[in-house]
Amino acid sequence: MSNTKVLKKIAEAKKIIRNTNIKKKGRNKFSNYDYFLPSQITELVQDACDKVGLVTLFNTQRDANRDIYAYLIVSDTDSGESITFNQVTAIPEIKATNLAQQLGGMNTYSNRYLMTFAFDITEDGLDFDTTENTKSQAQAPPTKKTPSKPTLTESHPKWSEIIKFVKAGGTLADITTKYVVSSDIQTKLGL
Repeated sequence: MSNTKVLKKIAEAKKIIRNTNIKKKGRNKFSNYDYFLPSQITELVQDACDKVGLVTLFNTQRDANRDIYAYLIVSDTDSGESITFNQVTAIPEIKATNLAQQLGGMNTYSNRYLMTFAFDITEDGLDFDTTENTKSQAQAPPTKKTPSKPTLTESHPKWSEIIKFVKAGGTLADITTKYVVSSDIQTKLGL
């Protein structure tokens, strides 16, 4: 079966969406970019579909391997032709929510991403190769790795206490549960 009619209408809907001026209402403060909210994506797509005679249907389904797939079916209301877009998805682990809320999150975002794909709605802030994103990554200060335990040196205030502990039979394993022990200190302690 040829999908020429539905493909032509999808192309018309894409053109309508590209020519729509709508301000992105979402803001990612961590990565410093604006984005379309899921409700905005739905509004853009539904408005364009209404104008050209398309309808979208969303569903999820598990396959034989227990993977979850999200499906967006775009149908031409005149000819009945349709085309299906799909992607693998997952139930997110969201703190302080029940399973229904987690499924809702999965559906909301899977539907959003399928619509952005099917109708070519681009999010420059999500493109990690853009100048803004590579520039912000290059300007990000290097992360300084700090040890989670204090470093054991001869100037440590508990040095003499540790020496007594070792002389009384304390093990390196006992010491390293509290301190990062450098190799020169291990040698001095005879460990």
